[in-house]
Amino acid sequence: MLITLNIGIPYSDWIGIKEIPLELDCAEATLRDAMVIFLHRFPDLKLKLQESKMLDMDFPKALYLVNGKKAESSHIIQDGSKIRMLFPIVGG
Repeated sequence: MLITLNIGIPYSDWIGIKEIPLELDCAEATLRDAMVIFLHRFPDLKLKLQESKMLDMDFPKALYLVNGKKAESSHIIQDGSKIRMLFPIVGG
């Protein structure tokens, strides 16, 4: 299965890439599965996220959209899905 990951700021600034294709070896994968593969390819980003306390059980703290709709880590992704990883914004 081939998906596209669009990486928002600051994550894209940290690795110098805004978009990346990801090949997943299984027919049914979750968003968490995709992010594990992504972080495996970018160990420096994983370290930066760990140092910044932006990992939750090895899942980057971010707002995720799958094909334009908000998604949680357990969301099942399909071949050709487009995932956006955005910095979580909090405010008052």
